[in-house]
Amino acid sequence: MSRIYEALLKAERERSAAGGTEVPNRSWIRVRPPTAVEPIDFAQPAPSAPTRHVETPSHVETPARVETPARVETPSRVETPSRVETPSRVEAPSWVETRPRIEAPSRIEAPSQVVGAGRYSRASDQFQVLASHLQALAEQDSRVVMVTSSAPAEGKSFVSLNLAITLARLGRRVLLVDIDLRNPKLHHTFNLAPLGGLTGYLLDNLPLESCLSDTGVRNLTLVATSSRAALFSSEILASPRMRQFVADVRAAGRWDYVVLDSAPVLAASETQIVAHMADNLLFVVAANRTGRGAIARSLELLKATPLLGLVFNRFEPPYSHRVEYGYGYGYGAPGESGGRHGGDRRS
Repeated sequence: MSRIYEALLKAERERSAAGGTEVPNRSWIRVRPPTAVEPIDFAQPAPSAPTRHVETPSHVETPARVETPARVETPSRVETPSRVETPSRVEAPSWVETRPRIEAPSRIEAPSQVVGAGRYSRASDQFQVLASHLQALAEQDSRVVMVTSSAPAEGKSFVSLNLAITLARLGRRVLLVDIDLRNPKLHHTFNLAPLGGLTGYLLDNLPLESCLSDTGVRNLTLVATSSRAALFSSEILASPRMRQFVADVRAAGRWDYVVLDSAPVLAASETQIVAHMADNLLFVVAANRTGRGAIARSLELLKATPLLGLVFNRFEPPYSHRVEYGYGYGYGAPGESGGRHGGDRRS
């Protein structure tokens, strides 16, 4: 420490001599001697912190036994009502307007063929009369005939099928077209798959020749259809492509008659659209089923198309008339109650 002090004093003297000043007496410089630092002995244990004694009870009282119920009673069976009563019918408010429901067949059944089936049928005779009237009434350039009805299951497909077969057996070249996109069924009668057909022409732009199917009946060709376009059938049949189909059929010049089996007019709006493309209309009425109001409403919607006549289907004349005249009146289908000939008469 003294060495440091001497060095500082010497430096101060030299600085004073260079500046011409006198170095003050060293007696005023007081240097505090360093204090002695006691060495730490790491071998000795560190002093422990003071501990606080916590008093604990010498004996903790606990219950000798916890009492639990010997048995928990649970119901052996939960009683539920055997039957939940629900209202059989929900009554709609009187101010809600509801549309009349048109009953449709529960399953698709092919229309039965009674013409050329190899057995006598009074209905086949009536189809001969109907075909003769059609040839007499239809003009030379008006050969596209649409067959429809007011509601399902009234016999429109049955009439379309057997009328087309009758015309074909009379030597006329006939094209039968199933334009009921919601419920196509004519291909079932001939055991054909609805490949291509009308839906292929309208949706896939197939040529007309690819849409034709051979029915096995001479002079009769079928254009089948499938139900893959049932949800938007109105838009498809109202498209220019449908008008082009009718124009292509007319331009082909291969058929004397074109029979269009359409959907019921009160059940499908597209029937009114297709009716404008047809030359004539045949309207099917089911005996004891079709109401006068439905007939009047349907004919009002189709008044733009010339009406060739009404076909009274499922009519069973009195027995005395059958014996006296042999054939009866109207255009009935086989299988009617009281009739002599069986068969399915659904459309």
